[in-house]
Amino acid sequence: NGKVMANVVIIDGNNNITKDLVDRLNESPLVESCQPVSAQNEALSSVLVDSAIDAVVYSPQLQESLVPNLAEAETVFKACAHAGPHKVIILSNAAIYGASPQNTGRIPESQLPPRGQKNRIKNGWVEFEALVGQILPATVKVTILRPSAVLIPDGNDYFSRLFSKQS
Repeated sequence: NGKVMANVVIIDGNNNITKDLVDRLNESPLVESCQPVSAQNEALSSVLVDSAIDAVVYSPQLQESLVPNLAEAETVFKACAHAGPHKVIILSNAAIYGASPQNTGRIPESQLPPRGQKNRIKNGWVEFEALVGQILPATVKVTILRPSAVLIPDGNDYFSRLFSKQS
């Protein structure tokens, strides 16, 4: 519709995608300004309010177990709820579906997958996405992106580590 997003803030707990995403969004005619903000910033809520943000893109910090840091996510989502952006885009993970031979291939995305009994990675992502609905008001448009394997330099996921090993 040609609407300009006045201010976009990128919160990347892993700092893996921040620079490239900020550079690309700042080149877009639909974005007036885009800036990175640390998820560890103690004044995160104030920074978001002072920035008069229209949209937040959030990629959570991953713990060693490859699940999102839920304490950090709760802090970020509460800061977003306080700041009142129109849109929040979160980078989740396709691991939310769980690795199972019973997966039919095409999995509907209309509702959150149920928690699995033994899959802690899946359960971590389910809990991460559930936090969004618990904390953000219904007036905020939430978009959840669930990429599968994404190779990131110095990433701690399986494929990034596999392909970055020296021969």
